[in-house]
Amino acid sequence: MIHSIFNSVMGFGITGILVAIIGFWLFGRFVKGIITNIVLGGVLYLFLDWFHICKMNWSSMDGIIVALAGIPGTIILAIAHSLF
Repeated sequence: MIHSIFNSVMGFGITGILVAIIGFWLFGRFVKGIITNIVLGGVLYLFLDWFHICKMNWSSMDGIIVALAGIPGTIILAIAHSLF
């Protein structure tokens, strides 16, 4: 399957190479941002929970918010968990 995708993209010559380079570059930018959000937001989430600053109950929705919003999302979650 990868062989057929590679042949179809590279069959266009230099255009295929440029499309592949731009595609990998855009994918790398997106992945770098989302992984950074997950790591930094997750570390703050664990820090708040482990040091009993705010009791955090992990849920799937919390994970989605931390992954998409990072540290600001974790701060909003901490405020919401402490109020409700």
